[in-house]
Amino acid sequence: MALENVVIYPALVLGIIIGLIELFFVHADENFRGSHWFAHGLHAIIFTILFVFINMNVDWVLNLINIQIPYAQVVVRGIIAIVAFIKIQGAAAGAGKAVREKLWHTLIIVALITASSYIWLILKPICSSIVDKAYC
Repeated sequence: MALENVVIYPALVLGIIIGLIELFFVHADENFRGSHWFAHGLHAIIFTILFVFINMNVDWVLNLINIQIPYAQVVVRGIIAIVAFIKIQGAAAGAGKAVREKLWHTLIIVALITASSYIWLILKPICSSIVDKAYC
């Protein structure tokens, strides 16, 4: 399976940006002092990059796992949103009383992950004018 239609750099960039937003939300919701929140929230960037990558490459993922269902892109994006919501809330619950992610923080992150492919459609012309088109 060829990777020529896979969006890699934009998924990395948007994943890192959204992951950092989630990390800042974790810092805002913390109930303890020190830089300890950073270690607790660092996994957020990795999972956000994964969710954004899958979201921006839904067709490639569906071909990879060979699934053909009606409205497959919508179903996969919905599943990603649900899994991201559960992961974010679960990680906050797993941290105990130290971190309590606010519901609206989680909803913002899930909305950004779900809309990442559409956000990139807006940002792609800007990226193409700044850097080499191969990275956009």
